Amino acid sequence: ARVLVVDDDVAVRTLLSVVLDDDSWDVVVAGTVEEALDLVHDGGVTVVVLDRHLVDADGIELLEDLGQASETGTIPVILISARADHDSRVAGLDAGALDFVDKEMTPVELKARVRSHVNHAGRLAALVADRARDQDLLIDASAALVRAATAVDVARTATSRALGLPDVDLAVVVGLVGPGSGRVIALSGSTVGVSLSSGATVPPEADRALRAQADAGPWVEPASGMALSSIIGGAPSLVCAAPLVHGGRTIAVLGTASLRGTRERSRILSGTAGLARAAASRFGELLAAE
Repeated sequence: ARVLVVDDDVAVRTLLSVVLDDDSWDVVVAGTVEEALDLVHDGGVTVVVLDRHLVDADGIELLEDLGQASETGTIPVILISARADHDSRVAGLDAGALDFVDKEMTPVELKARVRSHVNHAGRLAALVADRARDQDLLIDASAALVRAATAVDVARTATSRALGLPDVDLAVVVGLVGPGSGRVIALSGSTVGVSLSSGATVPPEADRALRAQADAGPWVEPASGMALSSIIGGAPSLVCAAPLVHGGRTIAVLGTASLRGTRERSRILSGTAGLARAAASRFGELLAAE
């Protein structure tokens, strides 16, 4: 991480550099808006600590410049102002500042505020990276699904790609075409402690529960019952499921399970639903042809 201090007073810049010195980030300084923009556009700036009043421009101008560019608009800016300077604070908020420090603030509090924003920026960057990886997984899966020659191939592709979702240990596609009991069409991943097997027929009671739940759209177990968990068996800590819908009817369910615990419930559910949507059309077309 890198913290940029922008102040036209050399003594203040030096003091803030000493106060903010930390093993978790580097501190760089600028005395003008132009210098600050050059450092920001060089990349790597995580947080900006900005004095409102600079010799070459108003600090608000720097705030506005940062906010106008997509690559810098999410950089948190902490504005330095006098405690009673309410107009500066309002103007700073309107221009995009996320926090304020007054010139009488203790070094400990200033450092704590910077650390909070550095940590938040790190979490945001990690979230963006996770979303990008999940999107890449769906793009790769979609390309592979187009190449699938049979409905079983589609199901196997969906389950194998689902194992790329965070903390997913097992993935299954249960076919629900026609009346009667569904059937396990594809199964990928760890089956240790699980009673499920590829080709197995789903018991009638579990089949009815699964069809009823699938009609409601993607879901998470145990929060929304145990329709798929009861079919998988064992004791998965989390099961996410989504229907494959083609021609207005549910023809299968894609399920993903974490057997070891996870904090990535929303990512797993979103990825499972995305894979189910990607697979549904091709699965339905090939199933009808067969």
